[in-house]
Amino acid sequence: MRELIGVAFGSIRAGGLRSFLSVLGIVIGVAAVIALVSVGQGATAQIQSQLTSLGSNLLTIMPSARTASGGRVSQEQLSGLTMELADELPLAAPAVSAATGLVQSRATLVVGASNLSVSVMGVGEAYASLLNYRPVAGRFVQPRDGRERRMAVVLGFGVAQDLFGGEVPVGRDITLVFGGRPVAGVVVGVMEPKGALFFSNFDRQIYVPAQTLVARGLVPNRMGSYLAQTKPGVDVDDAVAQVTFFFDRRLGEAGIVQVASQQALLDAVSQATGTMTLLLGAIAGIALLVGGIGIMNVMLVAVAERTHEIGVRMAIGARRADILRQFLAESTALSVVGGVVGLLAGWAGGWALSRALGFPFVVSSQSIVLAIGFSMAVGIFFGIYPARRASRLDPVEALRYE
Repeated sequence: MRELIGVAFGSIRAGGLRSFLSVLGIVIGVAAVIALVSVGQGATAQIQSQLTSLGSNLLTIMPSARTASGGRVSQEQLSGLTMELADELPLAAPAVSAATGLVQSRATLVVGASNLSVSVMGVGEAYASLLNYRPVAGRFVQPRDGRERRMAVVLGFGVAQDLFGGEVPVGRDITLVFGGRPVAGVVVGVMEPKGALFFSNFDRQIYVPAQTLVARGLVPNRMGSYLAQTKPGVDVDDAVAQVTFFFDRRLGEAGIVQVASQQALLDAVSQATGTMTLLLGAIAGIALLVGGIGIMNVMLVAVAERTHEIGVRMAIGARRADILRQFLAESTALSVVGGVVGLLAGWAGGWALSRALGFPFVVSSQSIVLAIGFSMAVGIFFGIYPARRASRLDPVEALRYE
């Protein structure tokens, strides 16, 4: 076996540029598989990390897409979605530890001669603790802010930096303009940097009491959604059932809201990114097949060029099986060399792409084994025909071949 491997690699060295060109397809294919799969896995890891950083065991409650009998959304039923339901939910559902209602709007935040378009999140006091989101200056929204309908404003970190730079703005008077309607407010806190997730950038938002927005007519007279957290150790499916039952009972009809768990969202994200990674890997696998065809072509040329050598070997006692193994070993060695070089190139490419896209660099052992194993399989598969052709040559005719 050692002699066979030595002869195979000796033939690759003797091939020089032709050997390099023949394995180029394998190199590109393996490099593409490693790089693309690592980027896909890095994106998955980052999204899962961001979702987990939002908090644990979260439930999202949103109005369903159902319509009334007239084909329009039933606003009368949705009007029952009040902040009071968020306060009652932990008392009525034993699996829930805290909840808050959410409403969202946009406004222009004016400070002196400066202004900034911002996303306004109407929240309850539980919002920050549910998302593991802490103020770096001042405080978050408190219950008395909502009860007294105060326009207490908590700035996202990016908003504070843009409008106030290094100044701590707690206590500063500001003006929020909602569709041309100015509303005076005061800054009570600045949140820590948290970044963006999907289409929401926490640092570019401001937070005010949801009750204040509703009471002043700045948003529709209902909550847009709810966020709840289950108690540790509670079965998530049971929690979802309890929350669903609570809303169905309070709203007088089933199906007005939909309840989704954080785990269900993580599963959906993993499934989507996994499918995308599989698709990218399949596309890269096409390059491996093309590389295999290149190896077969080179091996057929080698058989033609070394016909006399094959005849000499057979004349001195080599069996057809020995010739078959020799050429099969050479095609396999070509694919293995291409696979190793492709692995190193893909590793470097994946690292560079991950750095450029801001994803963590992840290369799983499964993707390495898959890429190298598939390249070996390609080498063996596309080397079988040339090897069989070489082993079936007539020794006398082969010796006469010039």
